Amino acid sequence: MKKMNIRLLSSVIVCLSLCTTSCTQQEENEVFAEETEAQVKVTAQGECTITPGKTLERIENPRDFGFDPEKLEKVKDYARRIGTDALLVGKCGRILVEFGRPGTKYAINSMRKPLMGAVYGKYVENGTIDLTKTLGQLEINDVDGLSELELSATLEDVIGLRSGVYHNTIFETPKMIATKPPRNSQKPGDLFYYGNWDHGAYGTVFSNETGLDFFRALKEDILDPIGVKGFRTNDGSYIRRPRITVHPVYSLKMNAFTLFRFGVLMSREGDWGGTQIVPKDWINDITSYHSNAAIYERGGAGKFAWWNGKAGNEFPHFPHVTLSSKAYHAFGFGGQYLVVDPVRDLIVVHQVRSNREVTHEEMGMLLKLISDAKI
Repeated sequence: MKKMNIRLLSSVIVCLSLCTTSCTQQEENEVFAEETEAQVKVTAQGECTITPGKTLERIENPRDFGFDPEKLEKVKDYARRIGTDALLVGKCGRILVEFGRPGTKYAINSMRKPLMGAVYGKYVENGTIDLTKTLGQLEINDVDGLSELELSATLEDVIGLRSGVYHNTIFETPKMIATKPPRNSQKPGDLFYYGNWDHGAYGTVFSNETGLDFFRALKEDILDPIGVKGFRTNDGSYIRRPRITVHPVYSLKMNAFTLFRFGVLMSREGDWGGTQIVPKDWINDITSYHSNAAIYERGGAGKFAWWNGKAGNEFPHFPHVTLSSKAYHAFGFGGQYLVVDPVRDLIVVHQVRSNREVTHEEMGMLLKLISDAKI
């Protein structure tokens, strides 16, 4: 009897242990399922919406919006082949293509940087953040100190990735390390360089100047007003390596539905149903072409790591496809993409798990297939 009780107790402990993991995952999946069901409803109307309402609408007949349903199936087939985990294609603020698990939250990697850019807009407009101030005036420094030249960089230089500060930082890719110039070799404003120091620094500036936590500001200033469901401030976290740099990397998880709504907001120049969530001029500025990005085999770049293109540059915006001249995109390592083409009223959200990778060329081919599906 004693052995039987011990055996029974062991079984209970094992079950409880398993439930701690699987039940948590089950609960999370139920939240995502509820969110998906709540956010998406079917629509058969062919008229473009200005802004999504409380629920996102799924297009029932793509032909009503000028797309061939059979060719859109090829988009899904290709997404399956390259290992896409979540894909949303939107037309006129409605969902045209849905593939994978768009309700699951994935790490968005560097796509967090353009989100920071959107949050910045309100505080630049109201004067809380002054882009003309230098790093020295903003009391921004780092391990072992910055030089006088580096401290002379303005915040405008930093958000445009032209600070000229090439201090050690964390989570840099081999490409970032290979292309990083020596310290004090460039004047602020002269050279476009995509590294992580600038991103960490303007994150610190945001916290210092506003007194706000970025993740809470993102939720309250942008995501809540545009009807995002299920985003929590603890979906973001700060990763610190104080021996290397005093500026943390901010990590963020989001699902495709959240990114889709954010993409629609950007395409509407910050307007959401008549309410200006992000200043219009600010969005146009940070997403416009400011730098040639040929060194990264990309067309061009805006500010806060928005990528774009320019006719005549060595590299196109994306290979295989031609987007409008007003199109731009956010990119995260591994194949995380948010593509916004306001001229065509087209949004594409693409996500993969952290152990997969979809290349820029494969993303270009995916966009080509979407473009080819146009009737």
